[in-house]
Amino acid sequence: MDILNEVKKELTKRGILNQLIYINIIIFIMISILDVIGFLFQSDTIHIIEWLAMPADYNSFITKPWSIISYMFVHQSFLHLLFNLLWLYFGGKLFLAYMNQKQLLTVYIIGGVIGGLCFSIGYNIFPVFSTTATYAIAIGASASVLAIMVAIATYSPNYRIYLNFNRIKKTRWIIAITAFFLQAIFLALNGVGLFSIAGETLHPIICGLIGFYIGTLERSPKIKYIILILIILDFISITKGNTGGHLAHLGGACFGYVYIKQLKSSEKINYWLKRTKNLFINNNAQKLKRHTKTDQEFRNQQAKRSKEIDTILEKISKSGYDSLTKKEKNILFESSKK
Repeated sequence: MDILNEVKKELTKRGILNQLIYINIIIFIMISILDVIGFLFQSDTIHIIEWLAMPADYNSFITKPWSIISYMFVHQSFLHLLFNLLWLYFGGKLFLAYMNQKQLLTVYIIGGVIGGLCFSIGYNIFPVFSTTATYAIAIGASASVLAIMVAIATYSPNYRIYLNFNRIKKTRWIIAITAFFLQAIFLALNGVGLFSIAGETLHPIICGLIGFYIGTLERSPKIKYIILILIILDFISITKGNTGGHLAHLGGACFGYVYIKQLKSSEKINYWLKRTKNLFINNNAQKLKRHTKTDQEFRNQQAKRSKEIDTILEKISKSGYDSLTKKEKNILFESSKK
């Protein structure tokens, strides 16, 4: 309950991350309501998703160019929405620990756009899609979310996903049994697995073993390894189904990587420009400071010498030149040469 209350509290706050989550949820609810209405009145509502989804066919895309943005906010099922938003929430929180809200929105939108373009281009250049490109569509925030995850993994690759592993060890049997029953129930209800690798549904026993293995880990995993595994699974899953989705995921991942590399490169350039500028300003300031100090010393020295000369001349007027000491005569002689 504490976790649910914390998530609820976070979602009530303002910010780009929360707004992105709200938009995805609201659009899903609206489509679901229209779907129920369509079912009750025996009206086909599938065209609503098609109107928002991004088509692979170029001619269809020209008729609805907004779909390159709208598709990344549309989800077909609750589980599709749930897992994308969970990744978005936790990935977005990590992202904002290092970068700002504007950068998060940039990675989400442009990562989704690049993912959509990779989906469309892939379907139009690879012969394997020649028979399906005319009606294939893309929906979901997966490309945008993966762009965010890859971005944070590129920015801070050694960041560890800290979990209470001591507690997990004590409850690894609970994790194993939970994974087993979730997979079994989903298989029974839908005929497909909740968890899969390379497009192949995992057997409930395998899910249980994975859950048990999580409880045996000694250290928290680094985020770069987690994301690397996800990218590898996406790549090898291209031949196993949902090919367009995997192409979009890889496109989003590439953008997340390139974005951070460019950001770090710009930061380095700005750092050295700033250092050069500060060095130039500091050198000039030090020169000016040294010059001002010398002038002041010169004026003080002149005032002191003038006072000494006045004293010597006054002594001559009273006691004559012969009364001067050798030092006073030298001072007077040096002064007469200037």
